[in-house]
Amino acid sequence: MPRRERTDFEQWMVTNASTAVTGAAVKESHTIEMMMEHHLLAELLQECFFGRRSTLAILRAEIDSEGYDLVLEAGGAIRHVQLKSSLKAGTKFKHVNRRLKERSDGCIIWMVYSVSEQTWKASVVYRWVEAADLPDRPGGKPGQIKLIPSDCKEFTAATDLVDNLFPNLPRVAPAPAIVG
Repeated sequence: MPRRERTDFEQWMVTNASTAVTGAAVKESHTIEMMMEHHLLAELLQECFFGRRSTLAILRAEIDSEGYDLVLEAGGAIRHVQLKSSLKAGTKFKHVNRRLKERSDGCIIWMVYSVSEQTWKASVVYRWVEAADLPDRPGGKPGQIKLIPSDCKEFTAATDLVDNLFPNLPRVAPAPAIVG
């Protein structure tokens, strides 16, 4: 089958991919945040359901004044989660809400993504830290803490993230391969 010609837009995207992705991340920051949240939740749901045989309850905060965006529950454990996302070539720190430290089950998940120029799909590295372990480093505004990458554990798989979010939720053994 003959290869089709690229449209002008496709050629522009290939030529200007990093600039286009960075520009989109700035212009459409809410869209990116929601996309990353959905990506994270899909990964967590699959890991909990298929890998742990557990459901994952998800609640969203209507107002983020308490320092968390989501409440996650699995295996009887509850986590209050503040979400952050950034383009891999972008932000070197994030400001997080100090009030999250008041929650014994609070944590931050910082999703650092890059976009493939071949598939236009994001790959994500997860940075995770317990709110209780946050440093007392002043943030950009009163009530904020400046979070840097070295404050976090880094994971490339949702399996490791679930291990830290819900340490009492065991993995199930993989099913034996069916030959035939």
